[in-house]
Amino acid sequence: MQRPAELASALGPSGASGLSPARALAALFVAALALRPQLVGLGPLLPAIQEDLGIPHGVAGLLTALPVLCMALFALPAVRIAHRIGLRMAMTVALAAVVVFGALRPIVPSYPVVLLATIGIGVGIGMGGALLPRATTLLVPSRVAIGTGLFSSGIQTGATVAAGTAVPLALIGDWRFALWVFAAAGALLLLAWLAATGPVADLTTDDVWPRFPWGSTVAWRMVGIFALNSLVFYGLVTWLPSAYVDRGWSEVDAGRLVGIMNLAGIPVTLLIPWLSDRSFPRHRTVLAAGVATVVALAGMLSAPELSLLWVPLAGASLGALFPLSMLLPNDIGPHDIAGHAAMMLTGGYAVAAIAPALLGVARDTTGGFAVPFWILLLGGVVLCALSLRELRPRH
Repeated sequence: MQRPAELASALGPSGASGLSPARALAALFVAALALRPQLVGLGPLLPAIQEDLGIPHGVAGLLTALPVLCMALFALPAVRIAHRIGLRMAMTVALAAVVVFGALRPIVPSYPVVLLATIGIGVGIGMGGALLPRATTLLVPSRVAIGTGLFSSGIQTGATVAAGTAVPLALIGDWRFALWVFAAAGALLLLAWLAATGPVADLTTDDVWPRFPWGSTVAWRMVGIFALNSLVFYGLVTWLPSAYVDRGWSEVDAGRLVGIMNLAGIPVTLLIPWLSDRSFPRHRTVLAAGVATVVALAGMLSAPELSLLWVPLAGASLGALFPLSMLLPNDIGPHDIAGHAAMMLTGGYAVAAIAPALLGVARDTTGGFAVPFWILLLGGVVLCALSLRELRPRH
């Protein structure tokens, strides 16, 4: 894979696109905004969806698990598609898939149809998520950390708004109305992406399929860190509201917890990547965020009445872990960034995809959410263990 500086030279001045840095960063932000509402906004709506469609927790978890699995399956194909049709067009296709299938999902009151449309949404999210790091190196090659923090913040912001508005929108109509609104918002963001990137020439590179570094212990540690971070995040996004509904909270109040969690993550997604480039080694920052995640999960288990303390702590720590994980492949040097990044995304999301359904089955089997939260806590502990040492490959 070419270095950012080489890409900038090969693709012309202003880093490849001819866009000003501000406009390029704005394009990254609006694309990221569209990639989570249809996924994260579903968590607060799950109790209503389960009641309406008559499905158990384990089956309902597939509505989150399948899009996450698509993130794993389309990490590599997205790169190849962008090579064929250009970055701008590939991202446009991804965002359009989220919009179109998001609009189809509320139409038919049938779980199989909702599930199939969810797979289509997952394809779009998977493609878009894999393309964002690539878009950052092409559009703002000299500001990769800032670009990564900004699109991570866009993802967090979209997730926050969706989680906070899902149940209020459902009260206006029903859960289908909420999903319709998310689809309409996605359509507006798609238009904003097209407008922001209008002057962009087709951005392509001569990349071939990245090769997974199967024998690299550093690569496997990256997979583990990213997988466990994603497992905890999507586990909480899916089941945190349901856990508090089981404790007697209203759906509105329980749904707000996911919004609060994501809101707490917005500032750190911008700040932490920038700081980690200038202060501590990145693995120490990952470790600190992992410890904070463990503390938050332990608090939810031992003192759930203090949710307004533990939930923001979890949001801030997980909000830091995502952009830090995305930057880890850049720390190994220029030798095989693409291979390490592709392996991390594919393996990490594949593991994380099991979390929503696994936790739902644990809830159905045990009759409560204690065991699911213990599973998340164990994941946080292992994440901390994986980040104790610096990720430094041998060459």
